[in-house]
Formats: sequence, structure tokens, C-alpha cells
Amino acid sequence: MKLSKLFLLVGLFASSIALLMTSCGEEEMPPEEIGISADFELLGRWNFTNVSGEGVIFGLPQSSEDENPMGFVEFFDDGTGFSNFSVELLNMPFELIDSVVWSRPSNDSLIVQAVTEGKVDRWHIIAATIDSVNAEWPINIAGNTATLNAQFRKE
Repeated sequence: MKLSKLFLLVGLFASSIALLMTSCGEEEMPPEEIGISADFELLGRWNFTNVSGEGVIFGLPQSSEDENPMGFVEFFDDGTGFSNFSVELLNMPFELIDSVVWSRPSNDSLIVQAVTEGKVDRWHIIAATIDSVNAEWPINIAGNTATLNAQFRKE
């Protein structure tokens, strides 16, 4: 008899806690998914809309943003393209006016190599839709590594 009362009390207690947890506060919204949409297509001309960077340069943490970057990157279906941009970031000018070759080894990565300069950037695509991309890649500043984050809008 005592054992059945104990099970009854434990059951009532567990039910009360469950009811309390489901009825308290507002219903939480699921977190917004960030990723690459199924309709994302890399081909085309992508204009820079915002560029930011951060890193430890000569032992000092630094960050900066260019809200009005000039330029674009264009990707053609044969694995070639063209880059024409100039930004001021982390007290340094960054520009690339050159033909590029590119490959996309996975859904969220892109390798872009400048034909004349030979410089290779390995982009990590953070988020992408049919008309916008957010990507980041490491950059070298006087022997120090920083991260460039670029947002693009498709023309």
C-alpha cells in the first residue's frame, strides 16, 4: 500500500513539473536557420555590399568595416570569372582586378584563384540565397592572418 502511494505522489509531482514547464513563459520561436538555400546558384555577377575584417595584427586585436565597398566578382559556368573590387580594411587597401578561376569543392566552400597574381582565396560560404551571399576567408596582412567577411548581392 505504501509503495503505490509513493508511485502516485511521484507521478503527480512529475505531471506538475511537466505542466509547469509547458505553461510558463512565451512559446519559443525556433532559431532562424542560416545556410545555403536550395535555389542558390553561384553563377553571375555579385556586387560587394558590406565587407568587414578582424584579426590580431602585430599583437593587437583589430576589426574594421567598409559599408560601401566598390566592386564585384563574377563567376562563369566554365570555372572562370572576373574580380574587380577595392576596399579599405584593417587600415590596408585590398583590391583585385584580375581574371579568376574557381571551383566549388563542396556546397559551402569555394576556391578562387587570381590568374595573374596567383593568389588563392578559400571562401567559406556562411549563408546564401538566390540573390545574396555571405562568405568569409582568411587574408594575410604583413604576415598576420585575419578574416575577411564579405556580403554580396546578385546583380
